[in-house]
Amino acid sequence: MRFAALLLGFLLVAFALAIGLRQDNGYVLIAWGQTTVEMSAAMLVIVTTLLFTLLWLAIRLLIAVWRLPTRLAALRRKLRLRKAQQSLTRGLIEMAEGRWRDSERSLLRYARYSETPLPHFLMAARAAQAQGAHERRDNHLRLAYETTPAATVAVLLTQAELQLQHAQYERALATLSRLRELAPNHAFVLRLLAQLHEARGEWETLHGLLPELRRHDAFDSAELDGLVTRIYRVRLRVAADRRDVQQTESLWNELPRQLRTVPDLVAPHAQVLDGAGRGDEAEVLLRSVLRQHWDDRLGLLYGDAKTNDPAKQLGRAEAWLRERGDTPITLLICGRLCMRAGLWGKARSYLESSLAAGPRADTWNELSKLLHHTGEHERAAECTRKGLLLALGNPAGLEKLPPVRAPMQPRSDKTRPRKNIGE
Repeated sequence: MRFAALLLGFLLVAFALAIGLRQDNGYVLIAWGQTTVEMSAAMLVIVTTLLFTLLWLAIRLLIAVWRLPTRLAALRRKLRLRKAQQSLTRGLIEMAEGRWRDSERSLLRYARYSETPLPHFLMAARAAQAQGAHERRDNHLRLAYETTPAATVAVLLTQAELQLQHAQYERALATLSRLRELAPNHAFVLRLLAQLHEARGEWETLHGLLPELRRHDAFDSAELDGLVTRIYRVRLRVAADRRDVQQTESLWNELPRQLRTVPDLVAPHAQVLDGAGRGDEAEVLLRSVLRQHWDDRLGLLYGDAKTNDPAKQLGRAEAWLRERGDTPITLLICGRLCMRAGLWGKARSYLESSLAAGPRADTWNELSKLLHHTGEHERAAECTRKGLLLALGNPAGLEKLPPVRAPMQPRSDKTRPRKNIGE
């Protein structure tokens, strides 16, 4: 556009001069010492124009030659930047395809020429990690830090994440400790720290970290509830193994209300209460949870709870039996409670019906106890063998053993049966 305007201006001036010189060609005399030059005015204009044009072209040529190395360098840099971008794209595609070696090679090929070398080195570190090349991984992370010092937190986060994936817990702890100094309230730092403590089984430390995890939204509500559940499940289980009633109740009182119906948390608390002779409290706890939603494990614990009124407990279990039908679990629960209430004939009927609905090792064990109580020791030993075979994962071995007997109808008598009851 600029060249067109200059050309148009030059043509207009030339046209005006041509019209003027046509009327009077003019005369020009140039004297320089003993030398004189005579020419028409039109010739002077033409010669002057040619000289200025040549001078302008010469100057432009000199400037172009002077700037040539800079322009070539800029062009070379532009080409390298384009290749760097293409290599980053190709490396990411190869990484998505699982071609880790090719991806690492592509990402590093033009990384030093890229305007943003950080993603090249960070992704190359991930590709090296996928190949198990941890020295190369650490070298790529070092280059990422050296090329982009402002991204220290991003580089260290990537390093900690990769160390966690490779179970390098001591190194990950050192990296996260440094991150805690640089960014103490960073949500992802706290998240990785929580994952580290969980992987190392440091449940007490993880429990102490919960307030910060909540405050800085390191996990969404569902993830945080899952984490809290895992923490308290382990701590309650440890307290239950120690039969520490005080610690169990303290942990239970700390537990958020919405998690007090989680079976993994209810079970150890109920077991400790029952083991401490507080079976009525355990029964109330289990019944309140089972009323909201059924869980087979809690149902079995309900059948084991030692209350002061097993008959009343049996009545509630039989109500569940009517609601849920004759399942192996509900029948087993009723059988256990009948044994505790002294209803041996009814207990045997429930246990045999449970086995008919679905054999379980614990049901065979309960039936063995009942048969020992009634003096049928031979059959009790047979039930014990069947229970062991089932517990050891060899149900095919049950076919080689004769059946104990056909299921009986539930009995309502409360008297202890004779040894040949139901036969």
